[in-house]
Amino acid sequence: MNSIKRNLFLLVLAASFSAHAKNGFLDNGAVFSPDGNKIAFHSNRSGHTEIWIMDADGSNLKQVTKSGTNDRWPQFSADGKKLVFMSRQDENWEIYSVNTDGSNRARITQNKVTDLGASFSPDGKNITFTSVRDDESGIADLYILNIDDKIPIKVSENAYWPTWSPDGKSIAYAHIINEKLADVWIYDVENKTAKAITQNSGSNFGAKFSRDSKNIIFFSNRDGKFQIFTMKISGEEQINLKVDTSGDGNPNFSPDGKYILFSNNPNDDADIYLFDLGTGKISNITP
Repeated sequence: MNSIKRNLFLLVLAASFSAHAKNGFLDNGAVFSPDGNKIAFHSNRSGHTEIWIMDADGSNLKQVTKSGTNDRWPQFSADGKKLVFMSRQDENWEIYSVNTDGSNRARITQNKVTDLGASFSPDGKNITFTSVRDDESGIADLYILNIDDKIPIKVSENAYWPTWSPDGKSIAYAHIINEKLADVWIYDVENKTAKAITQNSGSNFGAKFSRDSKNIIFFSNRDGKFQIFTMKISGEEQINLKVDTSGDGNPNFSPDGKYILFSNNPNDDADIYLFDLGTGKISNITP
């Protein structure tokens, strides 16, 4: 892998994976279910990092995966019945899916190098993910894969942590420029084109769409430290919400657009938080 991009990639992984919460557990990568009633996240509270689900207020905690290895970064299907995630069950990062009750765990990708950051298409027929499989320099590229035939198609280069828009038209991802710079890019699924929608100093990562696909939330250190930003899908109206997200920001909108769910690890804590967009109140909902 290109040394500059490899170093930034490993920095992001380390910040996300190594922090420990006040309760001694790593709890992050949290995402809302499509109906807003559930939250999926990864945690090492069972001794290994596995996928968990809880109610939106942090209650009714249930363990979804029990691989005994490393399962991370869940994303819901549009119907809320499945999760797609990355796992080291086979000694390297691959993409898997599982029902939210823990049944029907299935391996989706099979490759000797890293596959990561998967997201379902709204119709559930495809996933998008990134992989270094076709790049001799080891830089990750963006792929779309049909779940039935499992044939990955490369659609864009230099991509990390993709997410599919609810309307199915766009895929947002991080495009790494160098050790200190990364921008949010949008891939147009129909026109098969990609463009930058942030062109700022600093690193811009973790893009997620609003339910109507018109807005994007992401985190950036352009102002000196990682904080949560919102913007239009066009890249206009980039607004700093002044919410610090040391390490793993991973922000995402609640389906009703009233809250932002994010993970944070200040002072080596790693917990799950809700930010009320109306009142500005931050609540720790870590179970």
